[in-house]
Amino acid sequence: MGRSTGISGFLSLLRAGSAAITLSAAILSCSDSATAPSSALSTRDPALDGVKVVVVHVPDAVKNPWLQAPATNKMLGALHTSRDVTAAPGAAAAPSTYTVSTVAFNPEPSPSNVLISTQPGDPTVDCGDCVAFHVPIGFAFTFYGNSYTELDVSSNGLIGLGSALGTEALPQDGCCSGWGIPSNDPTAMYNNIIALAWTDWTPSALAPVTVETQGTAPNRKFVLQWNNVPEYIPGTGHVTAQLVLSEGSSDITMYTTSMNVTNQWHMVTQGIQNADGSEAEYLPPLDAADPGRVQTQFTLSNDAIRFRIRPTGNPITIVAPPSLQLGTNAGACFATVALTQPTVSGGGAGLTVAGHRSDGLALDAGFPKGATTITWTATDAVGTTEFATQSVTVADHEAPHITLPANVVVGNDPGLATAVVNVGVAQVEDNCPNFSISAPANGVYPVGITQVVWTATDESGNTSSATQLVTVKDVEAPTIDLPSSGLTVNATSPAGAVVSFASFGHDNVGVTSFSCTRISGTRFPIGRTSVSCSAVDAAGNMSAPALFSVTVLGAAQQLVNLMESINGLLPIGAGESDDHQGNDGHGNNDDHRSYQHAGPHGDQIYSALSSGLGNSRSTRGACPALNVIAALVRAKTPAVIPAAKSAQILADVARIKNVIPCR
Repeated sequence: MGRSTGISGFLSLLRAGSAAITLSAAILSCSDSATAPSSALSTRDPALDGVKVVVVHVPDAVKNPWLQAPATNKMLGALHTSRDVTAAPGAAAAPSTYTVSTVAFNPEPSPSNVLISTQPGDPTVDCGDCVAFHVPIGFAFTFYGNSYTELDVSSNGLIGLGSALGTEALPQDGCCSGWGIPSNDPTAMYNNIIALAWTDWTPSALAPVTVETQGTAPNRKFVLQWNNVPEYIPGTGHVTAQLVLSEGSSDITMYTTSMNVTNQWHMVTQGIQNADGSEAEYLPPLDAADPGRVQTQFTLSNDAIRFRIRPTGNPITIVAPPSLQLGTNAGACFATVALTQPTVSGGGAGLTVAGHRSDGLALDAGFPKGATTITWTATDAVGTTEFATQSVTVADHEAPHITLPANVVVGNDPGLATAVVNVGVAQVEDNCPNFSISAPANGVYPVGITQVVWTATDESGNTSSATQLVTVKDVEAPTIDLPSSGLTVNATSPAGAVVSFASFGHDNVGVTSFSCTRISGTRFPIGRTSVSCSAVDAAGNMSAPALFSVTVLGAAQQLVNLMESINGLLPIGAGESDDHQGNDGHGNNDDHRSYQHAGPHGDQIYSALSSGLGNSRSTRGACPALNVIAALVRAKTPAVIPAAKSAQILADVARIKNVIPCR
């Protein structure tokens, strides 16, 4: 485009207080930066001198409908459809004025002239509801059969032809949400429009709307662009989109780099509508999951569609192949598809068919997981065009593959039936990215074999599991508790005595077997017997042998102990001390003991014991003496010998007589 130096063409400032509308001149600048214009720039396109930007003051009740009670308003009206779909039943549908098709995403260079940014006269306020009137197209452009050389632009993603956006005195900026099209009402506002991304946007100095007529006749292009313009608060969406009007063909192409809205009240409309609201064209929903692009909410990325005047030649009928649903190739996140051509009839000479994928890849390239749309376009030599769409949906049915860490084998922690175990890290591979894995925890595991399960899940819901074994071995032998110093008991018969003792096995897991060479509660012979005990646990660990002794005292030793227990209890007479050593004939020797004879009875007892033990070499000789002791003890109880002591002595006497045995 041509450029001149200097700033000129200022227009008068008009404020219409009652109408709450501010009108001022738009100072439009040429800039090399389409996304960061500056008010200090000194070059611009003089063809834009006649443009006027009007600020529309929209009440809060309209900008923020959620702040008031629900009310009926047209922006939430019923969704309308194209004339091609609404023909009366039984009547032939009139062909639409335009064809609509997806095309390759190939936007024009960003335009360099700022059209809408901040409010005229106040660079500190964003121009959220503004209309730029009398924007020159740069060439004659045909829209629904009428020719236009200028148009009006609303900051809200809406372009009007003729008086679609009102007048400078009474502007209509399309706030605050996209409407349904067609209106089917010749008196309605916003007929004769191009909706690039019609909703509530807020251009600013850093996110302006820019414009430029590019190229040379007869192939010029009018380029209008929203540059990362934010959604009106409290929405957080943005739009970067470009409208291209082509000289000669009057094609309308919409390139959307990105577009999304987050405010539930901000419906978006993308399409075109004629002057009486009887016809509108837009890209129809591709399937049941597609919300469409009229008075709804949708997201676009690197999207391109084209509206082209339908040629008047022989109509073309094109039927796309059936939509395909298939799984990914083994080990890959795409599917190889052998496409078939659409069925085409009608048209004139030179009929060609081309397919364009929504992901921009070649038709013979692998189709990625998810849905891809193929737009099939049939065109003849005179430009008659028709299109049909086919969807290819690729699903991932392949489960992830898990490579487990090695099985774990460890010994138990000392004194415990468990061990702290680190299970390691598993590796996961999948044909498609984005998967998760649930891993068993490192921590305490019991003795034995524990199966731990690893599960991997991809974003398509495919799962796989693998089992790792954690083995904790019991490597700790049992321990044994025994009588600390052995046992000594009195024989109760010539055969010895029944001996009971306490012995136990202990283990970190549990004792399964405990045994001793002599069993508690059985009869032990007179003399000393060694006992060995051992314990075994479930893992087969055996304790070290544990030994203790059981000594059963015979009659001779018991006689010695008896004499010690009664020594000094009886009155002392003229007896004397004497040492005695004897043998009871059963291998029991008594040590030298000093007895104090208890008078004449003591002499009698001593003589009897000496005769029975020392001379005959047999304890039977002590039987008479034991009888004397018993009689004497009874006679001295309780005067001399306490009753309890008497009972003990008499029991000892009876037991010794059983051991001798006395008849």
